[in-house]
Amino acid sequence: LCLNGKGIYTSTSYNDGIITISNKNNIAVTDCAENETGNITDPYSSNFGRGVWVASDASFTLWRGKIRNVWANTSSYASSGYYNGGGVYVTGGKFTMNGGSISRATSYKGNGGGVYVTGGEFIMNDGTIFGCKAVNGGAVYVGSGKITLNGGTITNNTATGNGGGVYINSITSSSVWDSSSRSYIYTYAPAAINNVAITRNSAVIGGGMYVNAPTTLNGTVITGNTATERGAGAAFMVPSSYKRSNYINYDHTLAGSLNISGNKVGEDASNLYLKSGALLPLVSGVSEGATVGVLTEDDPLKDNGGIEPVYISNDLGATDRFTSDKGYEVKADEKKNQLYIIAESYTVDITLG
Repeated sequence: LCLNGKGIYTSTSYNDGIITISNKNNIAVTDCAENETGNITDPYSSNFGRGVWVASDASFTLWRGKIRNVWANTSSYASSGYYNGGGVYVTGGKFTMNGGSISRATSYKGNGGGVYVTGGEFIMNDGTIFGCKAVNGGAVYVGSGKITLNGGTITNNTATGNGGGVYINSITSSSVWDSSSRSYIYTYAPAAINNVAITRNSAVIGGGMYVNAPTTLNGTVITGNTATERGAGAAFMVPSSYKRSNYINYDHTLAGSLNISGNKVGEDASNLYLKSGALLPLVSGVSEGATVGVLTEDDPLKDNGGIEPVYISNDLGATDRFTSDKGYEVKADEKKNQLYIIAESYTVDITLG
């Protein structure tokens, strides 16, 4: 489908999208106009004109063109979930973004202003998602399913709750019965965030990202994001107790030339936030030149004046690629094969006389 610089406007059906794709149909949208002015939009600001709905077993590919000024906002449909996904609403289908943009897409009462995924898949290879707003996941919300971001920019999005840029709640897994252990073996497909720029987004927790499921961050730039409470860059919230012996690939992984810096709560640095007892990331693949600021809920400097190490990784990596947002030292524990932060201690000699 070529927009040719023209527009496709709002549907009159409340729960459908301006474009609804179902029954195993596949639609690709591009804009053949050189200035790329073609768009899918709600020009009347009717406050309910979702951009695209991708239903089960259907697929949608965006190459060029704009999805903008679209909405998922109606109290009468709130009980059925239609308040989610202002831009692209994926319910069991697949959305691939190879270019173009999603902007000013809003889910006032729900999640996923730009893109909402439940039981489906979102792949972003290029393009921009900006100026979107929702309760959680201002740009992207994955309630369940798969997400792979291989490029593109997610910027200037807002969540009134958590995850201004991206909110990852749950990911896909497969299971097989293991007769020897008499239990199911679950294999997970961690969210893959590769070489993406996540900048200038805002939320309460997780201005850039709110991570509640196993996730890989590889070569991604997360900078200039803000939060009102914590985790302005990215907030890792998965409890380590969720990882079981029969779970495969249930890990966070940091890799490549990451840049997680310059994110703030007020005037204070708040880059990669690790909740107390959180699943810690594997970091041995973080390459030279990377910079990752880390803030932990547990502080190595205790109220009673004591000092204790706080571990920040689940394997051993180069200490010079990590910094403490509070200025503590980052050290390697060779015996435990982990990195940790620790407050410096000093010995002061006092001569009385």
